[in-house]
Amino acid sequence: MKKFLFFVALTPTQLLTPLRKNLFLQFLNALENQTYQNWQAILIGEEEKNDGRIIYKKTYLKTKSEKLISAYKYFLTLREKPDYIIRLDDDDLISPNVLQKVVTCSVDFDCYADKYHAYYDVVSGQVCHVQNAWMPNTIIHKTNHAISSYTHDAKPLVLLDHSKYWMEYYLGKRIIWENKTTPVYLRIMSPTSITSGMSSQSIMNFSTDILNNYHRKTKGIGKWKNEQPEEFANYINVLKNDWKKISGLSHVQFKHSFIETLLKKFVL
Repeated sequence: MKKFLFFVALTPTQLLTPLRKNLFLQFLNALENQTYQNWQAILIGEEEKNDGRIIYKKTYLKTKSEKLISAYKYFLTLREKPDYIIRLDDDDLISPNVLQKVVTCSVDFDCYADKYHAYYDVVSGQVCHVQNAWMPNTIIHKTNHAISSYTHDAKPLVLLDHSKYWMEYYLGKRIIWENKTTPVYLRIMSPTSITSGMSSQSIMNFSTDILNNYHRKTKGIGKWKNEQPEEFANYINVLKNDWKKISGLSHVQFKHSFIETLLKKFVL
């Protein structure tokens, strides 16, 4: 049986807002609900425990890049190496069916990826698909490629900046691009996903600058639509309820009044 290994760098506990904690629970649910079961995830953070296929490893390292290196070192200790390696952030959702698609795919490939980056915004409840000139953070690497030394400092591909090196590396290689309507993963956008240095007390402590920054970032990504990828429907419904409960707001559409509404609710 083909085996998959996820590398996950966990967000420091002191930076977890109530919303971010809820996102992490949905991240775990999406992992555990995989229709294909031969996988393992190594989560690098602040505790040490073994939860079945999910292995938590404690570290004092702070940055995401350092934690990914720690996950890679764990991979090197494995007697039985996985066939595929996947990076995944702890506030994003992996498709529950994508691993099954990979193992039943009749076409050989070097990596399996989203051509259209799929974003879901918890504030508006909308989805955006963008075709960028770089590969997203979460693609499915064949292990021989993931561990290939690609830069002058001999770092393996899986530890390199995905937006800078991965597309370049896979040029001329065999890529399977996932269908736009069934993405490999859904990147979850929330005020906590771009303000990791904020206070963890409550979403209602957001400053005017943080809210403005969030509005600018989401608006600049692309065209947002009221649609819901079917494979992620259950998780999105939970996120909708979480947002409403934590913020006291239903979804706010992307209009000029968006930021004023939030500022009135949280700041003014």
